[in-house]
Amino acid sequence: MSKANPTKDVFSANHVMRTFQVDTTKQTLINLEERGEIPTATRVQRGKTSYRMWDLEQLPKIGEKLGFLKKPECPKVVSVFSLKGGTSKSSLSFQLARSFALHNVRTLVIGLDAQETITQTLAKSTGTLFNEDTSGIYHVLAGGVDLSSTIRGTDLETLHFIPETIELSVLDMWLKNQKRKEYVFRERLVAPLVESGNYDLILFDCNPAWSEMVTGALGASDTLLSPLGADINSLKAAKIFIELLADFQDEMKHTFKTLRIIPTMVEPNKLSQTILAKYRVQYEDLCTVGAIRRAIAVQESNVQGKALLEVGNNTAVYQDFIEVMREINAELMDNPAPFQSDAEFPVELQGGQFQQSING
Repeated sequence: MSKANPTKDVFSANHVMRTFQVDTTKQTLINLEERGEIPTATRVQRGKTSYRMWDLEQLPKIGEKLGFLKKPECPKVVSVFSLKGGTSKSSLSFQLARSFALHNVRTLVIGLDAQETITQTLAKSTGTLFNEDTSGIYHVLAGGVDLSSTIRGTDLETLHFIPETIELSVLDMWLKNQKRKEYVFRERLVAPLVESGNYDLILFDCNPAWSEMVTGALGASDTLLSPLGADINSLKAAKIFIELLADFQDEMKHTFKTLRIIPTMVEPNKLSQTILAKYRVQYEDLCTVGAIRRAIAVQESNVQGKALLEVGNNTAVYQDFIEVMREINAELMDNPAPFQSDAEFPVELQGGQFQQSING
């Protein structure tokens, strides 16, 4: 019999069932453990009663068995991108990445923002500090550093990331001088990672402005997720965004097997609800059914370096994320083709200013 470690993440049977939306009885969970279908829990004595407690590192196996997200049949490359900041983009990227990792989907996050937002969030789980000697994708592409040496782990074996570094601020300038610059990310980052067989999901958290880096990430991705805030400025940016995507399709001869707009930062006031309704009407074929409300619980979970599944599964915004993640997962499962960049666009887009935008 063990005593609970107060500094270690442990999960009771009830917590596990809330985390993974298990709709069976606690006895079913116990039966699965006794049959060896999920990891064996530690028995923790509290008074005269013994409780089952699972460690964090055991959760991915439980998630794979009982959770609501399923592993894609082949590796998927996803870009999360929005033209406008303040849309909860990096929060969405982090919550998606960690939630999939908790379902035993081997996930790698590549951030493209020199502000290092998602790197700082991912690093919190291990308390890792990065310095000026830290290598990232700039050092791989421009400096010849081995790609595998830049990959860092987290407190989940199924969640890795490549740290963002200050050198990302000059990577665009370097890319502009390269031949076949649009394909550098695909050929020198994504292809080797896919071929390694180490990851089921590679996720780019793009910087919130169209750039050579974003062009490279989107050109290497088969899925694009774009969070749009339910506010006036995001609504105005949406039209420009769709136009730029159309030109991207034409000039790159590339599109996405899955393209979804995700309404975020939704508030209960009339203006926010009106904008949400406009998204659903104007972009009916692209907009997710689910929308994510503005909630402090998201920031709180990010500060801890944890997913809402772990620390916020009794909140309303957790249910928002579940609905959106189920939709995204269904799209990934419905498109089982292996990684490639020559699929046809699922919807017709019309636009005009892609090249002018990235050329300034």
